[in-house]
Amino acid sequence: MNREMVKTDSATTRIHELDFQIPAFSQKGARSTVEGLITHATSGLERDQPARRANKDDTAERTDEFVVKLEELKQAVSPFTVITDDPSGNSSVENPRAAQKDDALVITHYNWT
Repeated sequence: MNREMVKTDSATTRIHELDFQIPAFSQKGARSTVEGLITHATSGLERDQPARRANKDDTAERTDEFVVKLEELKQAVSPFTVITDDPSGNSSVENPRAAQKDDALVITHYNWT
């Protein structure tokens, strides 16, 4: 949760286990931690909740349920995978064991022609 990460504007970030995606160009680029990324996503989802509740929209209830799932990720209740796909190659996730291989981190490079 404390791994620092850089997410550029052009990066798409996904949490596979929740089928959650932050599309490219939907947020400004940021330097944060994995926990910070989840907190920012939660804040964004909760921002419009008062209006949804006032309209008695069933989306409000589903959003509340999803926010609980995001908060559980921050508690490390179960393992999850964060995938950052950045065609520009400028996003990164910290390797806390720098100089040694990090088995929890997989980096794939694009082959450009």
